[in-house]
Amino acid sequence: MRLDPAERWTSAEEMASALAGDDATVDAGSLTVPSTVRNDAVDASATVAIPKPEQTARLPVEPARSEPAPVSRPSTVSRRAWMIAVGAIVAIAIVTALGILAFGGPDAPARSGAGSSLPAPLEDALQQLEESVRR
Repeated sequence: MRLDPAERWTSAEEMASALAGDDATVDAGSLTVPSTVRNDAVDASATVAIPKPEQTARLPVEPARSEPAPVSRPSTVSRRAWMIAVGAIVAIAIVTALGILAFGGPDAPARSGAGSSLPAPLEDALQQLEESVRR
């Protein structure tokens, strides 16, 4: 199909007549029509003869375009998905850093058994209970 709409055929009939050689604007030297033999008594399973290349109609050759093909840019959808993924990773990193700072600072509760968050009398009662069970 021609790129320029002015060079295209206006209808399928006009194209068919140009391919068949009926159009006066087509170069008659470059176009030959294969001869067809009509035979109603042809066997349906018979192989159809293929015409020689010299007998087939040829389309005019278009000159090669010297323009390079346009480079396609990534679509907006993939760019948007990429930005959402990067934003999610950055948000997870910030939340993790804030969690470490909030629960791992100098004011954080002790994790070992040295210090307890229980009141002193209750802590003493639990230690006495543990000692009595060991005996």
